[in-house]
Amino acid sequence: MDGSIRTTIEIADPGDCPVARVSAENDLTVPSVTRSTERNERGDLTEEFTVATDSIDQSTRVAAGLETGSKIFTDENRAVYRFSRDPDVTCVCACIEGFGWPVSDIHAFDGVLAVTCYVPSVDQLRLLISTLRDRFDGVHVKRLQHAGNAGTIVDDVPLEALGLTDRQREVLETAIEMGYFNYPRDANAGEVAEALDIARSTFSEHLAVGQRKLVGAVLESETGTMEA
Repeated sequence: MDGSIRTTIEIADPGDCPVARVSAENDLTVPSVTRSTERNERGDLTEEFTVATDSIDQSTRVAAGLETGSKIFTDENRAVYRFSRDPDVTCVCACIEGFGWPVSDIHAFDGVLAVTCYVPSVDQLRLLISTLRDRFDGVHVKRLQHAGNAGTIVDDVPLEALGLTDRQREVLETAIEMGYFNYPRDANAGEVAEALDIARSTFSEHLAVGQRKLVGAVLESETGTMEA
């Protein structure tokens, strides 16, 4: 497989992430986050995020939820907030950037943090997911998009549109992470089933259904019958 993989990952429990916390406490979506790379005079990193402006009360509640931040701009459509954070506390974005890949998009909703980045290979994606799961709970791949060397979109698979159950998704992601699909395999069906705490027959059933849905989606995307 040539070219990079564009992946969107959702983290249900991103730790002490101010952006995710604000989205959960105020029942709102944070569509845009901007991060600085240089420390300020106090040695902290500065970040900004934007939310739609619904009311003065909302603006007050959002600002109150930031331990080290405040609103810096507002108009009839949006409000922008700025806060500082300790660079020594590992966050989701810093974890990804530790691989040398910038995070190209960040948004949050209901306490869930969603990030998009470009990963050079499937093996590197598997390593990234494994690393994130070692540090955070509720890590799921939501979308994969692969482009060839000429920039042509080879496949664009929105995983949330495949009809996978949570269990089927978990089975597929665990099988990938443990190297079940590698040749030769790094783990057999029994080992993956044990890691999932399910019977081997149950693992095989979920895997078969999940693979069928994934393959069907890829074939449809290649024939142009699936919407991006």
